Amino acid sequence: MRGVWDFYMCPVDNHLSSIALDMGITEELPLEKMDWLVAVSVELQNPNEGGFCSPEEYPVLTEIEDHLSKGLVQTLGGIQVGRVTGGSTRDFLFYLPTTSGVSEQVEKAMKSFTYTYKIHQQEETKWQTYWEFLYPNPWQVKTIQNRHLIEELVGQGDDSTQIRPVDHFAYFETEDHAKEYADQVKGWDEAGWKVEAISQGEGEESAWAVHVISQQATDLITVNQKSAKLFEAAYHIGGEYDGWGTVLCSSPDKVN
Repeated sequence: MRGVWDFYMCPVDNHLSSIALDMGITEELPLEKMDWLVAVSVELQNPNEGGFCSPEEYPVLTEIEDHLSKGLVQTLGGIQVGRVTGGSTRDFLFYLPTTSGVSEQVEKAMKSFTYTYKIHQQEETKWQTYWEFLYPNPWQVKTIQNRHLIEELVGQGDDSTQIRPVDHFAYFETEDHAKEYADQVKGWDEAGWKVEAISQGEGEESAWAVHVISQQATDLITVNQKSAKLFEAAYHIGGEYDGWGTVLCSSPDKVN
């Protein structure tokens, strides 16, 4: 379903960037005659130390995006698929059926603003930029899921700084691979890891599950660090790290 946007962080050209994209549009692909990528790169005027948009500049960039969308989407029939921020620039990415009129529409959209910008256009019948650059890889998808789960927990009153048991699950095609994974976890030097169980689902061809418990906080940095280690170990054995779960843990001063 078009319009389901999300974002994640990753390095781009040696600097950390935020990549926002319409992930819902994948359900509609391929789209006929939307073969031209148009990227409008705008130089930030007041970036923060990390090269990202500052709170003061955010409203202006939102207005620029609205103007670009009016010209490239509403007038020329294109689709906005992404927004990349980092390195003191913000790129707005669209796919259009033609490049005819693009320069005129972008110039019209930007004439009310004192920003330096560039336009990049290239034919992409297979949406290479969307799939190979914007769309998250399996680990990046996990970081998105991690953030969503943490936001859900915090919304229910969870204190993410509190250390508590966190359940992690990984799945493998064979018992040998599951045991190899469990042995790796048991061999990690740092404390706080425990292999709780190795089990097979119902049916002879069902996957083997490894249940790992870690003692940890649930802030995003900690969760990503812990799950990255489990994800990578499972990946190298041919398995899949499925994710994590935990119980709500309130701050001690909020109890009673």
